[in-house]
Amino acid sequence: MDRVPELLRARALSLRGFDTSGMTRETEVIDGTRVEEMIARIFSNPEVSYIHIHNAAAGCYHGRVERV
Repeated sequence: MDRVPELLRARALSLRGFDTSGMTRETEVIDGTRVEEMIARIFSNPEVSYIHIHNAAAGCYHGRVERV
């Protein structure tokens, strides 16, 4: 999928950017309406290879965003 699912926009989210070794390089807790903006900001760090998206409160995993 090449777009953010609408259900994420109504949630507080935790975005975690990881390098190729699986080490955390960036983290953000955001309102879901800002998800694209924060994905772009996290990927501005060249060390970040991919991002995990979780619910901020319960921590449930929503998905992975790959650098293109």
